[in-house]
Amino acid sequence: MIRAVPANAFDSIYCSVLAQMAVHAALAGYTGISVGKVDERYVMLPIHSIVDKGARKVELTGRVFERLMTTTGQPNLACREEDVQVMLTELGPWSPSGYLNAMFFRTCWALLFFEPCWSQQWKDWLKEFGHDSFRYPGWIREQMQGCSCHLADEVQVICLERLSGERFPQATPKELSWCSARQYLLSHMPSFDLQFLPGAVSVEGTSMLDDNLAFALMAWNASSLWPRPPMEVVYPYFLPYASYHEARTNWRPPFFAKFFRLVEGLKTSQEVVDALITENVRLMNWTAFRWPGYSGKSIGSYELGPFASGSTPPVVAPADFLTYGYGSCTAWAKFLANALRSVGVPAREVGSPCWNTGIFAGLATQNPNVSQCWHGGTREVSGGQYLNNHNWVEYWDNVQQTWRFLDVATSSSSEDTWFCKKYQQGCDCSSNAGSAMQDHDILAPTWSVGYLVYLDPAIDSAPEVAPQQKHIAIPRDPVVFPVPCAWLMA
Repeated sequence: MIRAVPANAFDSIYCSVLAQMAVHAALAGYTGISVGKVDERYVMLPIHSIVDKGARKVELTGRVFERLMTTTGQPNLACREEDVQVMLTELGPWSPSGYLNAMFFRTCWALLFFEPCWSQQWKDWLKEFGHDSFRYPGWIREQMQGCSCHLADEVQVICLERLSGERFPQATPKELSWCSARQYLLSHMPSFDLQFLPGAVSVEGTSMLDDNLAFALMAWNASSLWPRPPMEVVYPYFLPYASYHEARTNWRPPFFAKFFRLVEGLKTSQEVVDALITENVRLMNWTAFRWPGYSGKSIGSYELGPFASGSTPPVVAPADFLTYGYGSCTAWAKFLANALRSVGVPAREVGSPCWNTGIFAGLATQNPNVSQCWHGGTREVSGGQYLNNHNWVEYWDNVQQTWRFLDVATSSSSEDTWFCKKYQQGCDCSSNAGSAMQDHDILAPTWSVGYLVYLDPAIDSAPEVAPQQKHIAIPRDPVVFPVPCAWLMA
């Protein structure tokens, strides 16, 4: 019996019973058998019946291995060729530690050639994707079958993981699993979504909700981001399938299938952002990206864009963007935030419902139109000038462990934007948009409100925003919270 930690009393008793069973079997004349415990009963198993089943393998993206990594706190040790090359250069002369390094190196080398690494398996997960025969990967089906949920009261949903006995909700789940993610979404999603969501792309799924869970888990397990984003960020800003009341479309499966190959192996959020938007906003060339086994017909280049102000609505949801081929800042922000989520980076839309330009420019004390923007604008104008708003994207920087902002319709990830120049200048930046932000709050939607989960100043905004400045709402209400311009100086 091999363990990675010192044996406890239970281990001692278990080993003693196994030894007694083995002696009893031998004295009884049995050969070619092994003793073990099956369904809480000690049994004798013919060795040929064990060997014939082949070696048992631990799925590197399965529930058991994920729990092991969470418990031990070890990083993702999925081997890559560059890791092996580094190991080759670092191995010194023989020593106890050098010997262990060599053993780890040999293990990595074997995994590299005989076992698919995490970053390579995502292609296998997409087998038959886009057809009516597509099925979720086995490790996801295992988690689905092992999770049961029921409604505890009018709001709270309880989910039970049968294998481990874990019950959700938990104040802060330590890992991302099917059961914990399903409980979170069912307890936080808008009430009207509980009545209907579009169908699933898999034969095992019952609705878009199952697809969202499955492909979120795929992205999370295939992602090479290190350090990993904290769960306090992952659940409200990576899992959700929507931000506002936009049309519910099943965007996560095709987004993951198309875009993940662009970010495979990247370890920082910044690298992921650059991979998606450089080269003239790369991700907007919709037909250029395909998945293994793609059976569609190439139609050349179908580039989304250009930026078209005053087109919201009708262009809001990702499917709207794909249908019309253009969008305003709202559509761009939603598309980019969802693309980042689809490949494992927590992201959110942010913006101001009434921007500091045009008839709404200046301070409320000097321009009476400013106060009108919170009451639906002014009827004297329409189209893009009706509220003259702007939206952009924030993504979680996994290295700096903070939010960074990103303007839309640009191939640069720089925070030196048209509306606030360099962000370090905060509210005092020289552009029209930045010079009076104190009268034009920056808002962001969040799913952080619900049972056991409330807005955290360090996660849901910047440290400068005090808790009393947030809007806490009852579960399942649409929630936005203000982010004053002071956060830009963080």
